[in-house]
Amino acid sequence: MEDNFKKTIKILIDINELIKKKENIEVVSKSEIDDKIENLDEYSRLIESMSENLEKLSNTHLYSLDEIQSLLINLHVDFGNFIWHIDEIHDLLKSFIGNFPDINHD
Repeated sequence: MEDNFKKTIKILIDINELIKKKENIEVVSKSEIDDKIENLDEYSRLIESMSENLEKLSNTHLYSLDEIQSLLINLHVDFGNFIWHIDEIHDLLKSFIGNFPDINHD
């Protein structure tokens, strides 16, 4: 999934540059794209955290009930953050579509 996020952002950067050259406008600001790129670093850490929590939960016999509950809560938070990252990329795409120049102009 992380590779797809990176590919998506790369493609959008390329499209943004193409339109900037042809139409002299940015579909989405560089700062908005930079913000999404920065979020990808957090996403990488999130995947590591989720993997660690899943690995630990695969061996529940090694943990107390309190530790298991804590791991489940951590996994819940990880999934919430995962959804947030998907929403961020989705919002960037919606911005691109909404701000795309009218190609039928003279």
